[in-house]
Amino acid sequence: MTRRAALIYLHTENGRDQMIADGMGKLAEAALKKEDPSASDT
Repeated sequence: MTRRAALIYLHTENGRDQMIADGMGKLAEAALKKEDPSASDT
């Protein structure tokens, strides 16, 4: 694997990881709101 190919691969993986983390964060926020509907959005 060339250095350029490795960097492209790592950049792609990093972006995918961020998308997964964002999605999981949204799911966690929704679950917490269901537990405590009086919680604020802060």
